Amino acid sequence: MENRFYSILKIAEVKENDAARGYVRAREVWEFNQSKLDELRAFRAEYHQEDAVSVSPQQFQSTRNFLSQLSVAIDNQEAEVARHQQHMGSEEGEWLSTRVKRKSIETLSEKRTAAAEEKRDKQEQLEMDELSRRERPQF
Repeated sequence: MENRFYSILKIAEVKENDAARGYVRAREVWEFNQSKLDELRAFRAEYHQEDAVSVSPQQFQSTRNFLSQLSVAIDNQEAEVARHQQHMGSEEGEWLSTRVKRKSIETLSEKRTAAAEEKRDKQEQLEMDELSRRERPQF
């Protein structure tokens, strides 16, 4: 591989790896927030099931206030999950873009290397043919 392409390819690989790490981090944050949202929803569902038991008016009001606060927390968490999902999507797009660029550079480098090898092989063949012609006895 040509030295120039080697350097360019190494830079592209570093960019791709950085972008991949950014995507992985964004995905982990999204998964954490999604898990938190799932827990809040499960807790609300659990609380609704327990709500079926007869309670005093004061307990009923307390439960209603708590469920209202829980609904607000769920709404906030849903917004947080959506924000992190959008960020994860942009990080994934960045990673895929850098991956395509790296593969393009790699392909171009391989083509250039193959062309240089083919040219060198043809030159060697011409030299061998010339040497062979010189060494043949002439009549």
